[in-house]
Amino acid sequence: MKPQNISVQSKQHERRTRNQKKRQKQRRTKLILLTVSAMAAMTVACCEHADSRAEAATEAPEAVQEVSEAVCLTIYPVPLDEGLQTFIVRSCEVRHIDAAVVMAMIEKESSYNASAVGDSGNSLGLMQIQPRWHGERMAELGCDDLLNPYQNVTVGIDYLSELLDRYDGDIEKALTAYNQGSFKGTVTKYATEVLQISNRLKGGVQMVWSDDPIADFNRHEAEQQKKLEQLPVCVDCGEPIQQETAVFLGGEWYCDSCIDAYRMDVEAHEWE
Repeated sequence: MKPQNISVQSKQHERRTRNQKKRQKQRRTKLILLTVSAMAAMTVACCEHADSRAEAATEAPEAVQEVSEAVCLTIYPVPLDEGLQTFIVRSCEVRHIDAAVVMAMIEKESSYNASAVGDSGNSLGLMQIQPRWHGERMAELGCDDLLNPYQNVTVGIDYLSELLDRYDGDIEKALTAYNQGSFKGTVTKYATEVLQISNRLKGGVQMVWSDDPIADFNRHEAEQQKKLEQLPVCVDCGEPIQQETAVFLGGEWYCDSCIDAYRMDVEAHEWE
């Protein structure tokens, strides 16, 4: 019996180490991409705008300094504030997603109502996320309030990105799967209408200069990090987990996936 216990523990340790390395790599990659994208976009925009105004500002160096700190924002003709729109645009840039498509999805899903609740209470917020299907994703992203517009679009954009990867970048298939769970061979009316809305929104885009374009973005990131630090951490994979999906066993916290694997190992050991 003793060698069998050691075998089970060894398997758990190997799985724990492998999962931790995988999650850490994913978090580092997302953080690096997000930071580089935001910094690059702001730097290019500032330089271009400063160059275009340089000649007119030669007699007013203070004005040049003010202009150089401004950043050009892409603002869509939708009833969402500039801070949230900037957050959506930057998040889409990191994942190579057309931000207009996400804006169109929000119009189709909730009519830009961050408090929208549909499907008998199962779908929440701007992108009508269903927590029962995205609990693990929410935990990985540090999101626990789908009626918070920043958290909602974070989960929705991440899910859309996953679907685009699954369907080799085919936006029609990805949108169809977002709407009905998977692509079953036919593009849905939902996907067609979202793309039509996105084309309409692109026609009304405005470029707006702002001295503080990502204040809401930075504040949201700080809030998310604080929430992550307050969440219990799975002893197996090392990931933060939501209280409602966490399992406390033997003095340790486990997420849904790891507790299932743990129970399978125990059952296998009992059969041996």
